[in-house]
Amino acid sequence: MKAKAQKIIGLVVVLPLIAAWAAPTYAQRSDKKYEHQYSRLDVEFPGGTLSEYVDQLRQSRPDGAANVLVMPNAEKLLVPPVTLVAVDVEAAVRMLEGMYVLPDGRKARVDVQSYSIGDSPDLVMKITAEYDQIDIRASVWNLTEALMNGQTAEELLGAVEAVLSLFPEEKAKVSYHPPTRLLIARGTDEQLDLVREAIDELTEGAERRRDRIEDLRNDIGEHEEELQMLVGEMKIAEQVLSLAKLRLSRSKDRFEEGAVAPENVAGSQIPVTRNEAHLDNLKMRSARIQAKLDSLKEALKKLEEPRE
Repeated sequence: MKAKAQKIIGLVVVLPLIAAWAAPTYAQRSDKKYEHQYSRLDVEFPGGTLSEYVDQLRQSRPDGAANVLVMPNAEKLLVPPVTLVAVDVEAAVRMLEGMYVLPDGRKARVDVQSYSIGDSPDLVMKITAEYDQIDIRASVWNLTEALMNGQTAEELLGAVEAVLSLFPEEKAKVSYHPPTRLLIARGTDEQLDLVREAIDELTEGAERRRDRIEDLRNDIGEHEEELQMLVGEMKIAEQVLSLAKLRLSRSKDRFEEGAVAPENVAGSQIPVTRNEAHLDNLKMRSARIQAKLDSLKEALKKLEEPRE
């Protein structure tokens, strides 16, 4: 029993010594020089670039500094909003590691490397990024049909550039050769696919334009044919009216001679009045068709005008 008590007393004495030996480095280095190395940070990052995130970490340090090097290829990577409570700088930086998807669809992998300098408890960290390789190729389109849609080359190029503006990180190259109306574009598959879709849409507009031109020509042909028929009817109506007037004139002459009754003169007046009304109606119809014909021809002229 006495021996057992001596062992217990020995453990009581040894355990505090072990605890003191195993205490964190911070406990060993209680001087002010190293206090900031082990401070905990609360991070409330609203979102932004990776470089801005690291800048906020530096500002959160008691001494206003953090040994973090952000390589240029990682500076502009976008970091979503981050909320961290009571973490050290290394943990706050390590959480950046992983895969990022860029606006153009590419992927970038962020890696954090840590380095020890002498006996300093603080680490120097370097943030780098590796990007997926992009396959770049070129394509050529003939814009002749699209230009027949009534738009200028500048407008078409503006539409293509608007499509490519969806890829701010990766600029595609576009060139237009006016003499041949060829558009040359160099970029990623996704960029070229969107350019192709835009040109196809413009070309479909040109096809609709051709259909419209064909419809206008058919309408013009039908109206011209109708107008010609009216012209023929008016000539006949004018001849009939001329004969009716001649009969009326003769009837009046014979009435003055006393050869016919007044009723005969009145009867000769009826065909004149009827044919005058018929001729006036034909003239009004002809005027309406001519106005419609002029409008159709003007619309056709605008559609057929070449736009460079």
